[in-house]
Formats: sequence, C-alpha cells, structure tokens
Amino acid sequence: AVRALARAVFAEGGRLVFGAHPSISPLIVDVATEYFPPRWEGGGNKPPEDPPVVIYQSEAFRDVIPPATRNLEKLGYAHIIMTDRQNGEEYDPRPPQREQCLKSLAHMRWRMFKETQPIAMVAAGGMQGVVREARLFFEMFGEGNVYALRTTGGATERLPDYLSRNAFDEPPLQDETHWQQRLVALEDRFGDSNWQTLRTQSARLPRQPYALLTQKMVQEIAGVKRAG
Repeated sequence: AVRALARAVFAEGGRLVFGAHPSISPLIVDVATEYFPPRWEGGGNKPPEDPPVVIYQSEAFRDVIPPATRNLEKLGYAHIIMTDRQNGEEYDPRPPQREQCLKSLAHMRWRMFKETQPIAMVAAGGMQGVVREARLFFEMFGEGNVYALRTTGGATERLPDYLSRNAFDEPPLQDETHWQQRLVALEDRFGDSNWQTLRTQSARLPRQPYALLTQKMVQEIAGVKRAG
C-alpha cells in the first residue's frame, strides 16, 4: 500500500510529507529511486530545494533515525526537518514497546502540518499515532480529506470508530459531524464496497488493488487542487 501510494503521488508530480518511521522510510527510498535520479551526494553541495519528500523527525528520536531515512536526504530525495523535543523527552528503545514522547510527537505533527499545509492525509495500518494525526488534521484544516486504506489493518481499519468515541480522551473535535464527511475509505470510494462483508467472514482482511485505489485517490486530489 505504501509503495502504491508513493508511485501514485510521484507520477502525478506531488510531494509526500510524513514523520520518519523505520518501516516506512525504506519503502519510500525504493520508490523514489524509480522516479528520480540522485541529485546530491554530499561533498559540500546543498540538497535540492524542492525534493519530492519532506520528513519530520523529533529530536527525541534522533538516536534511532534509520539509515534509510538519512539516505533519502543524502541522495537528494528528501529534506529532513528536526523538531524540538518537549519536556526533555527521549525515546527508550528497550522493551516493553509502548507509546513514548507523546508531547514531542504532538509538537512534531503540529509543525509538520503547519509548515507544509498538506491538501490531504492518507492513513494506512498504524497504531495510536494514526488516530492522533487524523484528529489533528481535522482540527487544523477546514477542508481536505483523510483517506483511509482500511484493509491495511491496524488503527486505520477502525479509524471511524476511534475518532467517534474519542478513544484517547482528547479534547472533542470542534465540528463533530463535518469530519465524518471528510473521512474517506478508499475501498468504499474507489474499490470493492463489499470488503466489510468479506471481513466478517474471514479472519484475514480481503486484499485490495492498492495501486488502482491510490491512483484514483491522487487523481481526485489533483483534480480538486486544479479546480481550486
């Protein structure tokens, strides 16, 4: 799903913005090399001013930035923007795995949205952070959709439920009804609307043509942007 999304965005000439994550960055690196030649290899040269990828990373996670993320910037595919840690937070990689550095991550997401002004958000898989990020998108922007690839599982599969019942006891959204119109399941909008019925009949999520779904989504977003 991530590879399909990246290909659809790059083919349309768009830009991806995301918070650095060790499971996502390597996929974006692979796809970026298919569409763009490396434009910067160090040696005192400056990276390109308009890269296809912008990555935000909190200083609280500086010590665990994956090599693939650094390679995106080194080869000129991305800018990495570091944001301040909050309240001295610092990520601890030792088990048990748990939510950490919540204030630093909240600050990072706020800066990411504020500085890049995204025209849409795409959710795939994920955990609590996906829910928090979707809420913030709805709070900060009065228009633009959150597109959810719900058959990727994780928090995205249940995103409407998590947002409706405010699963993490956060301040209520200012508009409790309008956001529901802006939360779009790609499978319902562009694919097989029968996927939820299939889900109840099997322990596994039904496979979807993510390349087709993301292409149609990007075409819709690009069409709205051009019309505006």
